Amino acid sequence: MSSFVITVFRFIIIVVIQVLLLNNLYLWQSINPLLYLFFIIKLPYQTPRWALLLWGFALGLTIDLFCGTPGMNAAATVLASFARPLFLQMATGRRDPDNTSSPSIREMGSGWFILVVMITLVHHLTLFLLEDFGNGQWGIIFLRTLTSGIATVALLTLTEYLVARVKS
Repeated sequence: MSSFVITVFRFIIIVVIQVLLLNNLYLWQSINPLLYLFFIIKLPYQTPRWALLLWGFALGLTIDLFCGTPGMNAAATVLASFARPLFLQMATGRRDPDNTSSPSIREMGSGWFILVVMITLVHHLTLFLLEDFGNGQWGIIFLRTLTSGIATVALLTLTEYLVARVKS
């Protein structure tokens, strides 16, 4: 099967899980783990920036359509996609990884965790700032970023371990 077909299949599965399960799961009315960031993180190292942005926009817009949020997830996901190459460089210490694989905890070790935290932080802060849009509730924005961020990082790490276990 081609890598594009696998990527589209992964996209659909992650969107379905996010929309049908996780969007209905609010812990303490402010924590909502966002699994769909896993898709952006797991795109191959050599994915061109234009493709990252396109996938990020498509993913965010799809989530927006199902959630009734006018472009907020799209904007936050595009920004996280744009920052991904920089975060990969910071997490791996290499400018251009020389392989076509995807970032994994097995390959990157603690660098994978750093990548996940940085992408999650940028995405969540952007998303919650857009949701608040000028109400000035900075404490709530930072609390939601922190709590949902912790839940998202935990979910992404668990998902990575489960995916790695299935592959081995």
